[in-house]
Amino acid sequence: MLLIFLFFLLALIVERLIKYIRNEKRGWKFRKESYKKIIYKEKIDKVWKEIEIEARIDIGTFVPCFKSEEEWENYPNWAHHRDIIINRIEKKFPPKDDISKIGMKPK
Repeated sequence: MLLIFLFFLLALIVERLIKYIRNEKRGWKFRKESYKKIIYKEKIDKVWKEIEIEARIDIGTFVPCFKSEEEWENYPNWAHHRDIIINRIEKKFPPKDDISKIGMKPK
């Protein structure tokens, strides 16, 4: 029983280490905070800066709700590359019409 617990603990540590290294290497990350928002972060000058993106549940599907281009300008300057941020988030949470693309690698 102790061996199973240690294996589980080791697997958890390895998974977190892999995520940490991946995020540090690419310089951005995001997470689903709740069914109402996503937290998107980028590493700027060695500090993680974040913005909140609204979301909702639509017939059992988690759907990000991106601001219009005009409203997006209210985000900090570092987050003004709207198309790139939207593309990154839609890979994990595709629009409802593209739900069949979950888990597919981009071409």
